[in-house]
Amino acid sequence: MSDVPDVLIEHGKVIDGFAELEKHSHYIAFDTFCGICDAPVSVSPELQKYLLEAKAIPVKMLRRGAVYCDKCRQRRSRINLLRSGDKWRMVQNGKDELEDLLAEERNLKSRSNHLYEGAMWPYETK
Repeated sequence: MSDVPDVLIEHGKVIDGFAELEKHSHYIAFDTFCGICDAPVSVSPELQKYLLEAKAIPVKMLRRGAVYCDKCRQRRSRINLLRSGDKWRMVQNGKDELEDLLAEERNLKSRSNHLYEGAMWPYETK
């Protein structure tokens, strides 16, 4: 028995325009690459459930770089926090921090080889 838990797909909560998950009942773990820096990322069934059902990210975006490594996820989270409601104004040196984070992310994206495009996708049509 696998140590990866069975996580049921709730199809009614998933945005799946190309019906890629239609014939599957459980999420399948897979490996891909960070959509920002190309670092390897393992995508667990639980993470897929969260991204696709709770955060309502379309399935096609999961294949197109919507998964980030921990470092990029933390940076993106901080960028989103500073941007929300202009919170950068309330943080000491917030404007500089936001600009530095955005510049770092732009630099990483510009050097990315988009390795996620060639990653194995486990949901082939049955």
